[in-house]
Amino acid sequence: MLYLVHAGTVISTASELEPAYPGRWQRGQILYFSINSEPLDDNIEEAALMNSSGELWHVEILTSSHPRNRDSPALSGVVARVLRKLEADAALLSLLPQRPKISAFPLTREYAA
Repeated sequence: MLYLVHAGTVISTASELEPAYPGRWQRGQILYFSINSEPLDDNIEEAALMNSSGELWHVEILTSSHPRNRDSPALSGVVARVLRKLEADAALLSLLPQRPKISAFPLTREYAA
C-alpha cells in the first residue's frame, strides 16, 4: 500500500495506480492514482508516495481532480511525474502510524461525506 505524504502529513492512501507496479517506475514517468481525500490544492506542487517498507517516490503533482473512473469510490484522482526514487528515513517512516483511519476506500461517496 502506498501513502501520499506532503509537508510531514500523510494525506491519503493511494490506489488504482497506473502503471500498477511501483518497482518499475522510472524517473520522468507520468503516473495516475486515486486518493481518498478531496482534490489536492493547487499550491501542492510536490509530494511523496511512500510504502511501509521505506521505498519513497518523490513526485511532482501535475493535476488533481475527480477520479478518472467515475464509478470509483475514490474522492479524487491525481496525475504526477516521478522525479526520483529514494529511501525513507526513520522520521518519514514514523509518519505512517498517523495515516488516515480509513485504510481502504469506502463503498460509496456518501459514506465518505
